[in-house]
Amino acid sequence: MKSSLLAILFMTTNVWALTVHDRDIHGKTNLTTTAVRTVKGKKITILVDKDGFSLYTFDEDKANVSNCSGGCLTEWPPQHAPAGSQVDSPYATIKGNDGQPQLILQGLPLYHYGDDKQPGDTFGEYPEWHVIEVIN
Repeated sequence: MKSSLLAILFMTTNVWALTVHDRDIHGKTNLTTTAVRTVKGKKITILVDKDGFSLYTFDEDKANVSNCSGGCLTEWPPQHAPAGSQVDSPYATIKGNDGQPQLILQGLPLYHYGDDKQPGDTFGEYPEWHVIEVIN
C-alpha cells in the first residue's frame, strides 16, 4: 500500500479504535483539525472539527455506512461536509442518514456528541463511541 497511513482498528467485541498519523491527514480537509484533549484522564491529540469540537466514531458502523439513525442522530449529529468543502483521501463523504453528505475517515463516519457543549469537551467517549487519536 502506497500510503503510509497508520490505522489501528481493533475488532475486539466489535470495538473500533482509530489512530491516524497527523502527516496523513494534515491538509486533507478544511473541516477538521487536531487538538490536545484529556480523554479518560490521559492527555492525547485527537481529531476535532474546525471549531474545536471533538469528533467520534461508532462501533456499529460498517465501512462507508452509518448505522446511526432516528434518535441516534439527535444525540450524535453527523459531521457534515457542505458543498465546496475540501475532502481528500483518507477522508471522503457518504450520504448520511439525515440525507446530507457526511464526512468519513478511512471509511468510518464521523459524528459530534450532543452533550459536548464547548470545544474541549469529550463527554461522548463511551464503550461504543470513540474519539480519534492523532499521533505524530
